[in-house]
Formats: sequence, C-alpha cells, structure tokens
Amino acid sequence: MKWLISVIVPVFNAAQFIHACIESVLKQSEDNFELLIVNDGSTDNSEEIILSFSDTRIRYVKQHNQGVAKTRNRAIDMAKGNFIVFQDADDLSVPSRFEILKRHFITESIGLVHSDVLLIDMDNRPVGYYSNRNLEKTRAMRYFFKIGTPICGGSVMVRREVFRDVRYDPSLKIGEDNDVLSKITQVWDSIHVPEPLYLYRRHSFNSARETRYDEVFAHVQKFLDEYSLQELIPELHWGDGELRNNEARALGIISLFLQRRGMYLHVENWRKTAEDRSIEDDTKHFIEGITYMIQRDFSQALSAFQLCKTHDHIIENYKGECFALMGDTLQAIHCFLIALEIYPAYVEPIDNLKGLGGILNFNIGDITWQKFR
Repeated sequence: MKWLISVIVPVFNAAQFIHACIESVLKQSEDNFELLIVNDGSTDNSEEIILSFSDTRIRYVKQHNQGVAKTRNRAIDMAKGNFIVFQDADDLSVPSRFEILKRHFITESIGLVHSDVLLIDMDNRPVGYYSNRNLEKTRAMRYFFKIGTPICGGSVMVRREVFRDVRYDPSLKIGEDNDVLSKITQVWDSIHVPEPLYLYRRHSFNSARETRYDEVFAHVQKFLDEYSLQELIPELHWGDGELRNNEARALGIISLFLQRRGMYLHVENWRKTAEDRSIEDDTKHFIEGITYMIQRDFSQALSAFQLCKTHDHIIENYKGECFALMGDTLQAIHCFLIALEIYPAYVEPIDNLKGLGGILNFNIGDITWQKFR
C-alpha cells in the first residue's frame, strides 16, 4: 500500500518566503502527498502567492487569525494522510525529505521520525546546524523538563494515530512544539535520521519571540503543573524515609534545574519551599548545598554535601558536579561512578560523564563538515 502524507503549512504574513516553501514541498521525490495550507488571517499578499500554484495536491483553507496551535489542530483534523508532516511557511525541505522520513516507519510502534536541521538566514545562507537526539520513552519527560526539546519540531513526520490522544495547546505562545513532542515521545518510539533534511530559517521575528519570559517558560511551568514530584524526580527512593524530606530534596533539585534553564523568577520560591520542608539534618545540608550551587559557590556547596552522614547516589552526583565545576575532573568522575554503582538507572551521572568529556574534547563519528574548515 502506498501511504499518503499530509503536509501541513500554517501561513501568517509569510509573503517573503511562502513561494520557496511551497516549491520545496512540490519538488519532493516522494510524490504521494497532499499539501494542506492554512492561511491564518494573513494581511499581506500571501494568499495571492499561494493561489498562483495550480498543483492538484494543494488544499487551501483561509480563516481568521487563531494562532499557530489552533491552526495546526484544525489542519490535523482535516488531514487525510497516514503520516503528517509540519513545515513552517518560512522554512524549506530538501527534495528527499519525505521519502527518507517515511521509510523509517518500519514498525507500528514508531510514532515519530525526525531529522537534523540546517539553520539558514533570510538570504538562505547557512548559519548553523542543529543535531537532534533520540530518547528512550522512559527518559523523554525528564529531558524535556530539565533541558528542553532534543527534537526540532519542524523536522518531524508523525504517524496519524499519534494525534488521537494529543493536540497542540493554544495557551502556549512559545514551546507548543515542545509540549506536544514531550507527550508523543513518552508513549511512542521515535527514530532520528542524522541528516539535514529540514532548513530552518532564523530571522528577527522568531528570535524576538524568544525574549518574553512568561511566554518562553510557560511550557516548562506546564510540566510543573501536570507532573508530580515523584514523576519529575524519580531518582529519589520515594518508598523509603520521611516523605516530607524526600519532597524537600525534590523541590531543591527542581530549583537547580530551573536556575539552569534560566527561570530565575521561579527559582527562589522552589528553593525556599524546599528549605521550609526540610526536617532531617541531612536534608537541610543537601538543600544548603543546592542553594550554594545556585549561587555558584561550589566550594561551599561541596562542604555542605560532605556534612551529610549518608552519601547516597544523589549526594555523590552533586558532589561530582561541584568537583567538575571547580576543575577537579578526577574527583568528579570518581563521584559520578560511585553514584552509578549505588543506583545504575540514575540518568544524571550518565549525562554528567558525557558533559565532562564533551566539554574537554567532543568528537563525533561523522566528520563530513571538516572538509569546509
């Protein structure tokens, strides 16, 4: 059976780029697709440009401005394809993009296939490269919360069945892709294609969108609202010890994550709540150590962690982080390995070992780019 692909392109005042966007879709080597263009209330001549194309695979819809999330949701409901691709109106697809992505849906458990991204400027000049990452389902939520998305939303092809249970959140002005992808990757398997099949345009508008604090971090706040402390910080042994102390440690760890994500207006509230919930001396020392880490006083943080009578995997990990941040990589590795001996499923020290080596000398197997050095 030849599976149909639905290509969804929301358009709002994209006259400068929409012609090239549509052309890049129509030139695909995989020709079994419908191109569903939704004009979200454009006031420029985007419509005139769209209507200049006569290809029968194009379906055009016009609506009053509703925003990108509602527009995508409407297009999903209208789509006829077995697979759905999203493309922003100012971006481009390389000619083999759909063909390559589709052939990676080798089992029905795969809900999403995504690729790397070439960043381009207003004039199509390359300005950077975004290398995506694949995650196990059990690690997806933690990564999205702690770091952000490992997947460029524009690069994906999604199995239609995925959208039976998930939709874009219209309340999110920024990060609506992150929200959807975090939910998909916790349920469905995903495949990463390490090739630049999508060209993402960087320009003043999408850069400006990323400067408004409340909008930028609304999707992170949604994680905090929707998930329990046990789900956000699963490395704590929640069945052991005093619940209040476990909650305090979780709140402290979250405050550090928020600080590292730049959510400075949220950090103190979470840190102070952690401090107030601490009962045992070890928990108080741990929160003190986290506080010093937030303040970037790693020597004092290390001293606080070392006051703890019980050095579990979490204490060892954050001791290791302090050593690493003070330049003592030997002691850092030692602590990370001890943390993994105590609790092999703990993801933080694994990530820290990768970060510790990568900051010193990061090597990738694919050296194609070196020819242009």
